[in-house]
Amino acid sequence: ISYFLKFNGNSLIAISALRYRKLVLASWSVFHRDIPLSTRITIMSKTYSISELASEFDVTTRSIRFYEDQELLHPTRRGQTRIYSSKDRVRLKLTLRGKRLGFSLTEIRELFELWDETRSGSEKQLHLMLSKISERKAALEQQMKDITMVQLELESAEIRCRQALEELNEKHPATAK
Repeated sequence: ISYFLKFNGNSLIAISALRYRKLVLASWSVFHRDIPLSTRITIMSKTYSISELASEFDVTTRSIRFYEDQELLHPTRRGQTRIYSSKDRVRLKLTLRGKRLGFSLTEIRELFELWDETRSGSEKQLHLMLSKISERKAALEQQMKDITMVQLELESAEIRCRQALEELNEKHPATAK
């Protein structure tokens, strides 16, 4: 595993995990000194390209860019290249899971925003999630009832059609097929 270091918000270099650990230990006191923010080192975990994420989650790069436009993902840029963090990867995974469960992108974004506010989630986020789950379950139950009704109506229509065909066969046995 390689780690990437970002100096003063500009240069991005890769280092090994061992060098990363040594740097973190050596620089621990540096982070706590009164040093201007512009000179601090920002340590980033593994990064991904848009094509790596698209391949891993079996989605198109266009979909990933759309999620970025919807402010669900926040990649950094190196020139024209998008660089996705581990956090973006998790957010993409959760977005796709949320869509499979029937949540809208707005609802997913709302949950992400609550999570981002606290850095570790919150009671507020969990209550919102439970509320969304209840709403989704109620909507699915209604859809199941609607499907059952449509099936009954189709069965009734099929029975009427078959009866009408039988009546035609009885009246005109030679012409009916």
